[in-house]
Amino acid sequence: MSETNPETELLASPELQNYLRALLTLHLVCYIAVKAFSSNELARQPHVAAHFPVSLVAFAVLAMLGTHTWLYDDQLATLDRLHGTSAKAITISRFMVAFQYYELFAIVCDRSLAGPGGIMALHHAVVIVLGSLVVTQQYMHYYAIFFFCVPELSSLPLTLVDLFKSFKHLRDANDMLNGVVRNLFALIFIPVRVFWFPLVSLEFWKDSLTEAQDPNSRHNPVMVLGVCGANIFMTALQLYWGSLIVRAIVKILTGDATHKDA
Repeated sequence: MSETNPETELLASPELQNYLRALLTLHLVCYIAVKAFSSNELARQPHVAAHFPVSLVAFAVLAMLGTHTWLYDDQLATLDRLHGTSAKAITISRFMVAFQYYELFAIVCDRSLAGPGGIMALHHAVVIVLGSLVVTQQYMHYYAIFFFCVPELSSLPLTLVDLFKSFKHLRDANDMLNGVVRNLFALIFIPVRVFWFPLVSLEFWKDSLTEAQDPNSRHNPVMVLGVCGANIFMTALQLYWGSLIVRAIVKILTGDATHKDA
């Protein structure tokens, strides 16, 4: 029997295809609107401008789907952390994978969205693999609800931060709002991604190492350790981004006006 590639199997999901179709349609509508009704800086980077509302919607959906479940769902507390099945985790993972495919599409449209050294393209690819494993291998549904949703709380203000960084005329026209969303982003990012994310990752590692050493495990130890490696990469990203926020805070405290460009 031939083995099925997890990403290929997941792409065949009508649910994922509908999510991706919806994200691409929203991008197209926003792109057309920018090209038709804007003659300023937005029109010179229409794909970046169109990327903003799509990202905002996707982050809001993910944060809404998973955060309440992680904090208040009593059934989640009794779910086996690596082997338990959660319909919500499957839905979340399919949406997340669709969103990451959209993000790769956006990068193809405008390379500035790839981040320094293309780090965001790598991030999106890693998340696609992780989301595919959640759905096709019935693996880590419990943790998927946290990692794919709760951190996106900080991504909501980040969308506006990135919008203002990309389009300086919007930042200059909304200086107070820019300051508010930057502060809100830092207030959410530091506790959620710099502290909470690594703590949950530590629990994930404990469970994963136990799983990898279990001779009766239903999962290949190579896959288990590979996911751990991906978790190291994702956790390192949170700490790196957190260090950039701390640098910006130091600039604010020392009166360095370049903090607005950080």
